[in-house]
Amino acid sequence: MPYDASGHIKVSKVRSRTVKKKHPIKKMIPKFLLDKIPPVIARDPKPMAGLIEFMSAGIHGPVWKERFLVSSKAMLKWYEPKCAIEGYVETQAMGSIPIENIFEAQIDGEGFELQLKTERCTYHFRSKQHGEVAKWMEAIMTTSPPGNLRFLEQPPKMMGDIYKENFWASMGTDTSDKKKGGIPFGVRKEMVTKEQDQLLRDIFDLIKAQDVVDLKKEIIEETDLAKFVANRMIDHEPSSDIPTMEECTTAIDGAIVLGSEPENSCTFEAFKEAICAPRSPSNPSGSEMARIIELAMAGKAAEDLASANSGEMSLGQKLFEYHKFMNGCLAACREGDVSGTGTDKVTLTKVVAESYTDNIVREVELLIKRHKQYQDRLNSLEPSLRARNQLYAVDDVFDNEMLPGTRWERPLR
Repeated sequence: MPYDASGHIKVSKVRSRTVKKKHPIKKMIPKFLLDKIPPVIARDPKPMAGLIEFMSAGIHGPVWKERFLVSSKAMLKWYEPKCAIEGYVETQAMGSIPIENIFEAQIDGEGFELQLKTERCTYHFRSKQHGEVAKWMEAIMTTSPPGNLRFLEQPPKMMGDIYKENFWASMGTDTSDKKKGGIPFGVRKEMVTKEQDQLLRDIFDLIKAQDVVDLKKEIIEETDLAKFVANRMIDHEPSSDIPTMEECTTAIDGAIVLGSEPENSCTFEAFKEAICAPRSPSNPSGSEMARIIELAMAGKAAEDLASANSGEMSLGQKLFEYHKFMNGCLAACREGDVSGTGTDKVTLTKVVAESYTDNIVREVELLIKRHKQYQDRLNSLEPSLRARNQLYAVDDVFDNEMLPGTRWERPLR
């Protein structure tokens, strides 16, 4: 894996070349087999959780947002990204899909985008991690013979042929405000819950899946961890926060020591020991593995989120525009126009134009700020960009052609 001069992972661009087009992978569940009396098959989705990107509609087109996706109790729900570390409350989900309504799943030819299709619409998810969307498709589309369900929980029991007063409780949902799940950083192994253990297993499997050669191994290596971190943090700023290869090697070695592995391999138990390593004021991360995973699994910074969501109206903006428009309609009904002069009629065009203008102003402000950051980075290069062009481009061509003359030397200041 290539690294830059500071030892950080460098993502290089591959030269364009003609390659054979890869066909998408599609998996369908025949609906008539589910509806048949008696049914031939039954939906039996596996529980799973992890960070993934979800497509939502924006003013200027689709917007990809990072979400914490959870498959549990025949429901696919997504929460804010911070729930991956802090835990989640079931009743505070940002959206959900009943898995029984999903009859087709498709992965694109590159293996990074997942489409879940229902009778009404199609949901789009994507991940930059190799093999992650394939695991989600396998978990969601799992079926079994009726009566042999392993993962799907039974329907809620009815008391006196009616549901309980609390709707969420009647549906088997935890109605308490206590968060569950989340990565158990610094938590004793005996205190790790079932949801947390499953999340750790999903993260471990995702890291080891970065090795596309040995698919059956049950350990992770420093190269697997480095690839996982690079894919997770490729868009993060600044890039200096990305752990180096040496730090990944230290994390693997530390996990092996904590897990007391006799074969000097980082198994799942060693990985779990490193994540659950106790924390103290002198050692706030507990272990190098925990520090790297917490850094990689953290959501994007507020500035990055603002840039990603700049083309989409927030919920507050939508409510503001709605109430402003309704006030205009009310004034028009009472007086015939908004201002009373007959010159400012209520039109959707004006409301939409004002919304577009506000979003354009925000985008320009973000672009100006990002441009300033790029200028600061260019000015801080040592040696300068001009010196690098002279030193590594022009002089190299002259040397290759064996032309006379001396190489350009950087003048002393």
